[in-house]
Amino acid sequence: MSQIESHKKEQQFSNLIRSYSKQHVGKGPEKVQVSFKGNWAIAYMTGALSKVEQFYLGDKQNEVMLHYNRTEKIKQLYSDIKLDEIGNARWS
Repeated sequence: MSQIESHKKEQQFSNLIRSYSKQHVGKGPEKVQVSFKGNWAIAYMTGALSKVEQFYLGDKQNEVMLHYNRTEKIKQLYSDIKLDEIGNARWS
């Protein structure tokens, strides 16, 4: 795969994550950087927490809850996305 094709797939995947987040969570990440390694899609997201979530981070108990919601629950939500349309990748 050429570097241009690879960049295009990374951009498509970034846009998909951003729009899916906005639709289902209410706020999409400000920045998404995607890379594909073998059959893995790795997405680095920044600016994805809402102001309320940022406020809740002041309490350790809420931090655990937010971590769970922003990892496991979001992975479940994203599992509906057909990754084979973009690249032969899977969620971790």
